[in-house]
Amino acid sequence: MRGVAGRVSSPRFVGRLEELEVVVASVARSAEGRGTVMLVGGEPGMGKSRLVAELGRLAAATGVTAATGECLPLGDGDLPYAPIVTALRSLLRDRGGPELDIAHDEVARLLPELDGGPDRPALDGSGSAGRLFEQLLAVFAALARAGPILLVVEDIHWSDASTRDFLTYLVRGTRRERLALVLTYRSDEVDRHHAARPFLTELERSGQARRLELRGFGRAEVIEQVGAILDSEPEPALVDDLLRRAEGNPFFTEELLATVEEPHAPLPESLRDAMLGRVDGASEQVRAVLQVTAVAMRGVDHGLLGRRCAMR
Repeated sequence: MRGVAGRVSSPRFVGRLEELEVVVASVARSAEGRGTVMLVGGEPGMGKSRLVAELGRLAAATGVTAATGECLPLGDGDLPYAPIVTALRSLLRDRGGPELDIAHDEVARLLPELDGGPDRPALDGSGSAGRLFEQLLAVFAALARAGPILLVVEDIHWSDASTRDFLTYLVRGTRRERLALVLTYRSDEVDRHHAARPFLTELERSGQARRLELRGFGRAEVIEQVGAILDSEPEPALVDDLLRRAEGNPFFTEELLATVEEPHAPLPESLRDAMLGRVDGASEQVRAVLQVTAVAMRGVDHGLLGRRCAMR
């Protein structure tokens, strides 16, 4: 097999053509003055960021300005509106910082450049959230009227409450604006106890948003993905092995492919962290089952697992 060092990511956008068609159509509708919302979910490694990056590239080719803001796993140290600020700063920069004939004193506390300098104090929560929301909405609406916008907010499962509240306000206020909103999230993290669950559920229930769930690749997509990395048709045995171990997860497939010439090498740290992240939130009983199966390595009798769980 040809070495894959330095080529562990497919240089081509693989699969997801149906999903891409759905999100492209959503952006096209918004460009006609009908604001749209897409919720793109999937487990870690399923290609959510790759999909929205391809969407941004295609949107830019049609004159749509794309901006992305990422939510960060800051825990108790939430930074209010962080993805909104990042995306809005990008929009203002790409649009050349147009003069906005609107009141924006609260927004300028988030983006001092609106007032031409960094002297205004940063947002500290003492201002009026309602006034801030109105001004942020006015800024986004003014930018959308100047040209269609694709606003992507990644990893909404890590969002702070202020960001979610504003996005709810934004969705309601831009139904007739040229703004497409795309929110990505890890579906395995947003369980019924997660703070972002009611936000996502209400958006979908209201009819204002469409949900798109990314599933694992099938055999044809894995062949295309690996072939693009290797610049050659992959051997069937290699595809079988990757399908068995990665279960169609594109990121896991690429990480495992990088180790195929060293079968006894440890898992890449990025892959190990992603897999352990799934276990961290599991119950004690589930972790006990995983311990047994990890020691056994291969097939484990269900009766043995049942007895092991009953002992706890």
